[in-house]
Amino acid sequence: MQIASILEPKSNVAYILKEFKRHLPGSCEELKGADLEAFNKKMDELNNKKEPDAFGFIDYIVSKELSTYIQGLKPKGTKKKPLSFERLNLMVMPIFKYFESEKAKEITTMAESLDKYVDLVLNHTNINTNTQFETMLNLYLVLGTETVLKSTMFINMVNFLVKNK
Repeated sequence: MQIASILEPKSNVAYILKEFKRHLPGSCEELKGADLEAFNKKMDELNNKKEPDAFGFIDYIVSKELSTYIQGLKPKGTKKKPLSFERLNLMVMPIFKYFESEKAKEITTMAESLDKYVDLVLNHTNINTNTQFETMLNLYLVLGTETVLKSTMFINMVNFLVKNK
């Protein structure tokens, strides 16, 4: 869980956006041509500000534009396809830590982003139930108690366990 505190929060987000932009095309061979150009342009928009747009990034990874590519991510990375769902989750965890430390006053937007991401996890077609729960548990463990995100994540986990007993 130390990845969420290695850099200063804004630097974390900028680094994550840069790495996502670098690794997604190599892990999704279908992302090419006009789609790749649109992807690069969008990622530049999200990361080309004094303050990286972390809320926009969460909205983008759960969007219909990226749905095919995100759904195609395998649970674990390989040498040829380094970005996996597991690694995507490792990228998302520091973003939620950033929300807690830098965007605590935007609780509604934070909660909406968390709900969108949990929905992505629960509806991902390429991961199994254990990976879904592990993803939620890792996010729960990295969240602090300064905001309601941790309790919201706990409720999501309990609902998941009840549904999948």
